[in-house]
Amino acid sequence: MMKRIYTLLVIAALGFVGCQDVTVGYLRTTYAKYGIDSLHIGVDGVKVKMAEMEEQYWPLEGLGKVLAMAYKAKPIIQDLESEMDELYEEMDRLEGEEFPDEDRMDEISARLDEIESLVNAYYDEEYLIDDAKFYLGEGFQGDGMGYSVAEAERICNQYLSYSSTVEQGLPWTTATIEGVLGTEPVQYSIADVTSEDGNAEIFRSELVIYGGGRMQLPFDCKAPKGKYRVSILIKNEGYSNVLENVFTFVMD
Repeated sequence: MMKRIYTLLVIAALGFVGCQDVTVGYLRTTYAKYGIDSLHIGVDGVKVKMAEMEEQYWPLEGLGKVLAMAYKAKPIIQDLESEMDELYEEMDRLEGEEFPDEDRMDEISARLDEIESLVNAYYDEEYLIDDAKFYLGEGFQGDGMGYSVAEAERICNQYLSYSSTVEQGLPWTTATIEGVLGTEPVQYSIADVTSEDGNAEIFRSELVIYGGGRMQLPFDCKAPKGKYRVSILIKNEGYSNVLENVFTFVMD
């Protein structure tokens, strides 16, 4: 009897030790990828990218010009509106004179056109962004491009990101990575940077990665021109995977 009890205790102990060796949780990166897996760094290159997007997605056409004017108007919108009121008053006064100063009236008209373009862009910005998303989707009675709501949002956000970077000098930022499944917390880090025609060491020193795999470079990145391929390490407790060459930065 004692021998049987002893045997059962040994089996139970071995089972307990075995359970201790089992890693809890999971991490799956088989389908992990960036929806847009490349990013051009450099103002000229970004403007080219915006033009390409406008050509590919017609609802974006002309949006960049409005965004640029809206950004210019935002910090001075009250001053612009005050100046516009004063110019209209001056124009009314000149028009009531027997011999109005035609040159001055031409100057006022030109300035009013400039101010009104900026003010209109400021107030129309959000409407035009929503309009672009609407026509990237189904549009009105099916006259849009037919993208899903999520896809239309992603396309528009990428375009807005390009515009903000150029106009505001913001850091160059990627989207988050998609398709990572695992027990939280999931951590992301740079595993490697390679380049055949640039300087991978300088590039890696300036590249940072945040939660969700979002990567970022300073606006005035010092790395020379070239293509830089980035591999990232994804890990959580007990698991880790490296995604080789998952993203490409192009320094223009």
